Amino acid sequence: MKIAYIVLAHIDPSHIARLVNKITQPEWADAFIHIDAKSDIEPFKALLHDNGSAHFLDDRTAVYWGGYSSVVATIKLFKAALAYGEYDRFVILQGLDYPIRSNTEIYNFFEKNKNTEFIKARNATELNNDRYKYHCVWFLDATNIFKICWNRMNEFLLKHHRLLELKSADYDIYSGWAHIALTRNCVSYIVEYSNSHPEYNKYFKTVYASDESYFHTIVYHSDFIRKTVDGKCCNSVKLTDRLNLTYFEKKSQVTIFKDESDFIKLYGSGYLFFRKAATESKPLLDLIDSVHNTAIT
Repeated sequence: MKIAYIVLAHIDPSHIARLVNKITQPEWADAFIHIDAKSDIEPFKALLHDNGSAHFLDDRTAVYWGGYSSVVATIKLFKAALAYGEYDRFVILQGLDYPIRSNTEIYNFFEKNKNTEFIKARNATELNNDRYKYHCVWFLDATNIFKICWNRMNEFLLKHHRLLELKSADYDIYSGWAHIALTRNCVSYIVEYSNSHPEYNKYFKTVYASDESYFHTIVYHSDFIRKTVDGKCCNSVKLTDRLNLTYFEKKSQVTIFKDESDFIKLYGSGYLFFRKAATESKPLLDLIDSVHNTAIT
């Protein structure tokens, strides 16, 4: 089995280098990296210059939070990985992620669940709380004054419990966590669907946080739904209702794990990866790596 890690990043070259060097240690793993076009790619490339398993995408997209641009960047990475090698598993990581489990444990996990699509979603069409994401028109990839004012108007109306519902899909929309891990067949299907359904793409260009619904809706309207986590096809997987394989905490703001005291909670969580980590997380990451190295030896 071979794994292609799909890495989307925009800051902290030192951490990205550490993450990529970590996950590409074994010969069966490569990393395909998209650096936000608004960021300078050279510091990232310089730190990974000697890593032959790190592949940077030259055709870059300016990525904006919550925008369709993240979908575009991910599709580009999927295509690059599909063209480069015969990977069996495609794992999406964001730049500030890090593995909790060792490379061997991650490999064994995916080998044990080789046919499972690790994408978990809920029917957002049936949830009134999510109507604003899929029935309002959002311009999250743009910076011109009209579109900024439009988004502010949406936010004002939401605050006063009113929705400017201007669109609806002809199908149910499914939403979930953006961190997904899919088989080659499923990724190939998504890319083919994206290439052949311009109207579908057009709809999601004005969706709120489209990377949390674009891929999920495709998968959940396909035969691959029977192989998802919801399809009960996986073995010994500890998941919550919200997350997939990545541990994440969000209170008033997203938690950055950086202390050795976080280790027990993370390692005992049952997840493969966690977010967020950064250069300042060095004491914690050093401890994680030392545990992995001890287990190997």
